[in-house]
Amino acid sequence: MSLKIRSWIRMWGAIALALPIFPTWAQDKPAATLESVHAPEEKLNLLFYTRMIRSADGQFRLDQSLVSNFKLNPWLRLELGLRHGERSGKFMAYDGYKVELQTKSFFKIVRFVARMSDKISDYPTPSYAESNYLLIAEGKHPVSHAFTVLGALGTVWSTHRDNTTDGLPDMKGAGDPYLTYKVGLRYRLDKGFLEATTGSYDVFNPYALDSPFVQLAFDHEISHRWTFYSYFRHQYDWHTGAALNEFLCLGARLHFFKE
Repeated sequence: MSLKIRSWIRMWGAIALALPIFPTWAQDKPAATLESVHAPEEKLNLLFYTRMIRSADGQFRLDQSLVSNFKLNPWLRLELGLRHGERSGKFMAYDGYKVELQTKSFFKIVRFVARMSDKISDYPTPSYAESNYLLIAEGKHPVSHAFTVLGALGTVWSTHRDNTTDGLPDMKGAGDPYLTYKVGLRYRLDKGFLEATTGSYDVFNPYALDSPFVQLAFDHEISHRWTFYSYFRHQYDWHTGAALNEFLCLGARLHFFKE
């Protein structure tokens, strides 16, 4: 059975198995929107998702990610992430991880993010490892009851090491820093949001400025504990008609609140 067919079976099978769990969490729980003014303080959330990626030459790959985010103190949150990727003919094709510090949102408008991410690719050859270091300012501003403008600007330092699968972070050979950005518009729903975004970085590794993406994301609160997480992303080379990769992402976020 091809990787494409097995990937779709795995993706939809995981969702089918998870959906019966959602109502059990919803019992005896008050409904709360994602942006509720009186929402309880979140101590920890766990995001897990799988992505189907189709490259411009028609090749498919699949990866799975697990990201935890928890409060360190009133000023800082820590986010840790793991990723495993598969390609046709190679189950252990690539892996990655990240460590990220996030400040509180000052004046409920801007926060600062410092991230180190690492990617280790063992297929196709030659193998290589990349380390990325990001410093970013992320802002948001409501323009109406339903719409919020999102924006971010930051700096990236990257290293690339051929013929190695050493996953330790490394600053040797880091090139000149380059900019990264993200701009979006979020539409708030009763229990979630729709978000249109364009930019050059996301949860794990940044993209080069000449190969950014456009993305449509959808989050929906299933219950007090669970949120459905999804997006479709189109990554392109200089202009949107020159596709590089297309991503379909499906997952869920589990919330733990302070009692």
